[in-house]
Amino acid sequence: MDKNTFENIYNQIYDEIYPQAKTIKRGLLYKTIQIIFNEEESKTQNNTLVLCNSIGIKSSDNREHDYKTLEGLVEVIENEHPFIRDWKKLRPIADNISRMTNKPEEEKEMQEIKWIIVGACVLVGLYFCAQYIKKIQSRKSELKLAEQENKSPSYPSIPADLCLVVPGKIACDFRAGSSLSVKDVTYLIDNTSYFLCGRLEEIDPIEKKLTLADEYVSPDSEQKVYIRINISSNAQDLVNKKTIYILKRDLPTMASFTLKKIACLRSLRGFEAFNRI
Repeated sequence: MDKNTFENIYNQIYDEIYPQAKTIKRGLLYKTIQIIFNEEESKTQNNTLVLCNSIGIKSSDNREHDYKTLEGLVEVIENEHPFIRDWKKLRPIADNISRMTNKPEEEKEMQEIKWIIVGACVLVGLYFCAQYIKKIQSRKSELKLAEQENKSPSYPSIPADLCLVVPGKIACDFRAGSSLSVKDVTYLIDNTSYFLCGRLEEIDPIEKKLTLADEYVSPDSEQKVYIRINISSNAQDLVNKKTIYILKRDLPTMASFTLKKIACLRSLRGFEAFNRI
């Protein structure tokens, strides 16, 4: 694409926008960007808002503020590409405006608007460059995350049984075979005096050593009651843990909890493997 093609594109934009731009006293740069994005009648105006908010361009800005914004743009371009000063010389376009004190007001205003439209065209292009960079960075982040996940060891989801000892007045509200919520399990953990969490094959032989009895539990009873809860999945972080804090913190929210067994304790014989609060 040669110079004439670039100039032709700009002239078409200028001819289209100038009649409307010359009537705008405030927010000319904002409005020009909005027009180029074709978002004048859009309810969302996503592109305009993203670009203008990131640079600090407002619909209430006066011409002086617009100039300062574009002056910063020129400084960046010249600092990164010094040869532009010797080639196209963007800065004199703006500098000449301040020297036009003896020119007719209409001609001066035309030059002001021309400079703002040029700047708006560049800024809109900059926006799409920023979007491109954002997509690249997002893609790199996704790839990095995928690599980390592939490197991280994966542990199989396992079920487990949680055994608790609670007062009768707490246990009386629960029945064997019922489903429990995370809130229910947390409530029971908060009121336990002994606890143990392990795999099914670990809990069965320990439970056989306990002295259990199927007796009525009174709502005001302080009798110790044994409760065994099955955690259907994702219980690997609970197995053999020693504190109730970790039990509550790591309860799997996506698992199902079933009260497998509830029975009165005749003694604390066989509780050597349990953790005592």
